[in-house]
Amino acid sequence: MAAKRDPGRACGALAALMIIARELAELFSANDDITLFVWDHSPGWPVLHCTDNVRELIGYSKEDFYSRRVAFIDIVHPDDVERVSEEVLAGLQDQTSSSFSHEDYRLLRADGREVWVADTTMVERDEQGVVRYMIGYLLDITTRKNLELALLAERSQLQMVLDGTRLGSWDWAPQHNTLQVNQRWLTMYGLDDNPPQVSVALWESLIHPEDREGWHRALQMHLSANTPFYEHVYRIRHTRGHYLHVLDRGKVVEWNSAEPVRVAGTHTDISKQRQAELDAREAARSRTLFLANMSHEIRTPLHGILGLASVLASTELDDYQRQLLETIQESGDYLLNTLNDAIDISRADQGKLEIKPSVQSCDSLLTHLQSLFGEQARRRSIDYQVERGDGVPEWVLLDKSRFLQIAVNLVNNAFKFTKIGFIRVTLSWHNDVLTLQVADSGMGIEDTEKVWNVFEQESEESMHPKPGGGLGLGIVRSLVQLMGGLAEVQSEPGFGSTFTITLPVAATEPAMAASKGLTRLPVYRILVIDDNDVNQLILGEMLSSLEQVYVATSSAEMGLQVLQSQEFDVVFMDIHMPDLDGVEATIRIRQQALKQPYIVGLTANAMPTMRQRAMAAGMNAYLTKPFRLTEIRQALTHVHELTYRKS
Repeated sequence: MAAKRDPGRACGALAALMIIARELAELFSANDDITLFVWDHSPGWPVLHCTDNVRELIGYSKEDFYSRRVAFIDIVHPDDVERVSEEVLAGLQDQTSSSFSHEDYRLLRADGREVWVADTTMVERDEQGVVRYMIGYLLDITTRKNLELALLAERSQLQMVLDGTRLGSWDWAPQHNTLQVNQRWLTMYGLDDNPPQVSVALWESLIHPEDREGWHRALQMHLSANTPFYEHVYRIRHTRGHYLHVLDRGKVVEWNSAEPVRVAGTHTDISKQRQAELDAREAARSRTLFLANMSHEIRTPLHGILGLASVLASTELDDYQRQLLETIQESGDYLLNTLNDAIDISRADQGKLEIKPSVQSCDSLLTHLQSLFGEQARRRSIDYQVERGDGVPEWVLLDKSRFLQIAVNLVNNAFKFTKIGFIRVTLSWHNDVLTLQVADSGMGIEDTEKVWNVFEQESEESMHPKPGGGLGLGIVRSLVQLMGGLAEVQSEPGFGSTFTITLPVAATEPAMAASKGLTRLPVYRILVIDDNDVNQLILGEMLSSLEQVYVATSSAEMGLQVLQSQEFDVVFMDIHMPDLDGVEATIRIRQQALKQPYIVGLTANAMPTMRQRAMAAGMNAYLTKPFRLTEIRQALTHVHELTYRKS
């Protein structure tokens, strides 16, 4: 038989409820953030009682609830009603517990704003377990929840960024030695199919054995606050067995009494970049080897051509023969300049071009440019002028060879494209800035933006054919930039071009200038060691013109034997010889207890590594073929200067 509801008992329960509500209200009055509700468990959860701060929480008064104009379910956010209802139902059905907690949910204030609350509800039952009412303690957590949601949104956005940039992220708590990683971190190393228990020990086990010590050292340096951030590149093993090159970056994001509490960072797979670097190095090595071989193969016969032309120039020639000879020399010089430019471009790409300023005479520079191109201009009926502008000092600090390389390339370029008219070279100076200007009346340039690019020339459809390989202006720009200057061009097709080079160059005093050298050299005892008969002939003629006496041998072994029996002041040593090369021969000479000669290395290899190897072996000087008579004279002058200083 169904139990009947006793009105007297109901009234007594309600009176008791009011007493409890008042006591609870007094208890929680010290914390205005907590609002107490007493609900009937009937549909809609009518409010039987609530504390005075209810208006501050949701904007409704107590009377709004007591009059049943507003039920509690009316102020629960529509998106949260279903979940909150399920939690209430589950809590009421659980006879073993007298309370339950909700997940955070939202209430709608009277003005429409949302309020986040944390709700812990107590269930009051009678002796038969029938629910009499519910008492809820609601804490306003809106501020905290908004911060959590903002942080969650920020983390979500960060994760999207990490996913987009394909970064694996890690978060490590050193004090607890716990590690958290994102999905991308697992995927990078093939761990996503069967995710293991992620730990620092697992991380370390994946690192290449040769890289672990460096990784640990870099990480500890940062954890000890010796570096502002942690960054290291190392190899990590993929589950398939291969290794990835990883850029690992991180930072301590939380400290506690100088101890790191939390460290976060990212992994970037740089395997492709590292392979590209290796490929680039190999390509550069192959290119350098090719240039070295090409240089040697071209310079050797070129030395014969220019050297024999120089010898022939000292003989009796008629005008026509001399003109032919000058054409040979001009063509050989052009080929040599092109070869030097190709090597210098390779050096520039590798950052190995060097600038060595020294005291130079501006008059000497201008005279050199005049004599170098004067005869060519005369033959072609071109008005070629080399002018010195106002304010140019007598002496400047300048890398002569690099400056002349710039000037010669610009003038060569002008001669290429000027059939008639003029070429004018002007040197000026103001406020420690040296300006070189080369103007011509040639065909002009249609696209001045590309003129400095290596291998870029006027197109086949341009106004005139285009000789040359397109190297000269490219190396000009590289040299000018290396010297801290600026290269500019102004041109109009059909009306010529003007190239302007500005370089930071300081003036100096004549007292700092180098001596002009000897007018007459002493006669030295000279040994020539070269397996090439043509090279012996060329060097022999040069030495004879300097009134020197020499002995020649055709191998390094023979040269060493001669040195055992005779004393020599100077040895001109070819570096590339069969059986025993010049470098090894020099080492043996330096090891022997004999009068040590001044050794000048001769080679067709123009690469810096060969010079370094030769000088390290004990050579005193180094000349690259094809060399000039002036270079031989300079080497012998240096011998005299060394002898004078020793005495």
